[in-house]
Amino acid sequence: TNMLTAHNMELLSYSIGNPVPVIRLIEVPGRPGKLDATLALNGKVNYSTRPITVEFHVRDITQEAWRTLMSNLFKLYDGTETKLVLSTDPDWYYKGRFTVTPERSNPVTGKVVLQCEEAFPYKLESVTVSQTISSSGYVTCVGKDYNGPLTVYCSSAMSMTFGSKTYQLASGNNNVPEIHLASGNNSIRFVGSGTVRITYERGIL
Repeated sequence: TNMLTAHNMELLSYSIGNPVPVIRLIEVPGRPGKLDATLALNGKVNYSTRPITVEFHVRDITQEAWRTLMSNLFKLYDGTETKLVLSTDPDWYYKGRFTVTPERSNPVTGKVVLQCEEAFPYKLESVTVSQTISSSGYVTCVGKDYNGPLTVYCSSAMSMTFGSKTYQLASGNNNVPEIHLASGNNSIRFVGSGTVRITYERGIL
């Protein structure tokens, strides 16, 4: 939703906080210092959340229109998981559960603050890769720092192999949460004939 066109709210300012790294230090008896287990899970630094605050200005609005606006904003955004796209970075979005805080200091203008203390740590984009498979073939998915689970649409039943594991896919949408793409090119082999469409989220810090 474009806040200006939908709600007549002009962007005043925004603050995208740094993602919070998960640091794991374990105290081991007899060992000097603590054991750094930060990379133990998957060989890289993992992140928990990041804070986001966005402020909007509302001009020339009556008290009745202000109450209606607040009612709509609370219904749409307060506590709801929201994708936030900034006009300064339109190819990416942030995701989190925001709270709505209205501030009205005079009868004709007001300010609205959207805030999320624990937004998803990566800025994201949605990716769709489509390809026609004849008998067998490969589909390449490009991974980033973060890669979400795959949804694979097949126009007919197929088998899909990634790494050393093969999955049997039915016609239609298939959720494959077991597959974790790596950063860079990932080749996925399909056996069958038809259209394949792979959808997933990927992100960078």
